[in-house]
Amino acid sequence: MSKLNSLFMSRPATLLAPLLVAATLLAVPAAGKALLAESRASALWADWQEQFAATGQSFTTDSVVSTGDGLVIRGFATSMTITDVPGYEFRLTGHIDRITLTEQDDGTIRVTPSDMYRITGAGRGPEGVTTQITGDITHEGLDILVLDTGDGWRYDYAADLRRLTAVSRGSPAEELLMVIEASDMAGQVLLTESGQGAPRFTGSSAFGGLTGMADLNAQTEELTMTFNVGPARVRSGGSGPGNPFLNLFLFHVPDVRDDAHLHDAGEITYESLEYAVTIREAGREAGQNATTIRGANGGGRMALGLEGGAGAFDLSARDVAISVVAPEFPLPVTVTAESAGVLLTMPLTPARGPSDGALRLEYQGVKMGAAAWDMFDPGRVLPRDPATLILDVTGTVQGPADDLRTLTLNDLEIAVAGATLTGKGALDFAPGQQMPAGSIQLQATGLHTLLDRLTGAGLVPMEQAVGLRAMAGIFARPGTRPDTLETVLDFWHDGGVTVNGIPLP
Repeated sequence: MSKLNSLFMSRPATLLAPLLVAATLLAVPAAGKALLAESRASALWADWQEQFAATGQSFTTDSVVSTGDGLVIRGFATSMTITDVPGYEFRLTGHIDRITLTEQDDGTIRVTPSDMYRITGAGRGPEGVTTQITGDITHEGLDILVLDTGDGWRYDYAADLRRLTAVSRGSPAEELLMVIEASDMAGQVLLTESGQGAPRFTGSSAFGGLTGMADLNAQTEELTMTFNVGPARVRSGGSGPGNPFLNLFLFHVPDVRDDAHLHDAGEITYESLEYAVTIREAGREAGQNATTIRGANGGGRMALGLEGGAGAFDLSARDVAISVVAPEFPLPVTVTAESAGVLLTMPLTPARGPSDGALRLEYQGVKMGAAAWDMFDPGRVLPRDPATLILDVTGTVQGPADDLRTLTLNDLEIAVAGATLTGKGALDFAPGQQMPAGSIQLQATGLHTLLDRLTGAGLVPMEQAVGLRAMAGIFARPGTRPDTLETVLDFWHDGGVTVNGIPLP
């Protein structure tokens, strides 16, 4: 069982509705290798049935009628029970009133679904946890054309508007409502045989805008979120069986029952983003003791990937701005950044040998608003230069408990208020040893000057400043340049630690 599945089932009320967003917002039928059949439409229909069987889903229809130039499928319903997470059981069903497959003169098949596709789910877990989900997908101006290329099926699609409305209710008391709309959509997906019995897919799409809202009511807190994404482009690709009615044109949604063999990747680039989040105590009116976070950026990129049991998440944005209003602060706190990025890779399934992982945080040109600065530095003693934060670490972990085996600090840089801290190093965590073995090298510039300024501004009392200087003298040595400090930390498997060659007691 993968960690992804464990996370999915651990908080059903809050996680299953977002899954509906990811899995159904742009859902349209998709298929792989066609079976021999009497017509193009019946070949496509036969392939959809093959894919449902491959993913362990059952389905029924009220009727499948030939029209002479295609098929009309009425009362199509699917069912799937998820029981691979110990202590949990979840059942998903889908229903659409009608799907019409019409063979065109140019060799394509036009797929015309009903105006609404409904997904429902119900589950239970230990300690009385229950979850119920309802998701409705509607569309305006949807046009889908499918072509058998000989190597696979190609889907060309466009829509003026697609809308998802999802409600998730759970116990203990928790309710989540989500509404998401995508406008001016167009794209293409090609599904071919991978040679290993599973379809391979590549896709690209674009939409003019994406808007949405989410409203979470829990026992102690209530949360409301809205967002607006500008024009965006999407690329995706990979392999693995998927639900024909839950394959995305944003991202493929594969069968996660064997995620060690998955290969999926997707990337979204967008021109702008705006969002607002309000958090308040349950039962209070909007604005009463509420915390509000507003953010925006001038465009960015989000990439997700699954490869051989490992997952990757890469997020970056430019011209970032965040504003926070909270009861604890009399004035809004605003922060801007020229650029921001997060990269995370980690294993999702246990492996016999060590698995690679990585984390990189990078924030450049970070500035805090004048009102926030003035709250604790009214005399403007501290430099208000843009700050930098860079943290780049790689390592390996050993399953099934994901114990750390190696850790490499490739880059560390923190620059704020005229002071800078940098570092590099590597550690090895051997099984059964008390401590890691390795070395970390750190260098600081401008710390004494910053301490003088903090003392002068009244932010650090004089007696504390004296103590901090004494501690710096113990754990660091002067560098080759003025106001620089250097430290080398050496770790030993027997538990010993030395600082600049001097053992710690």
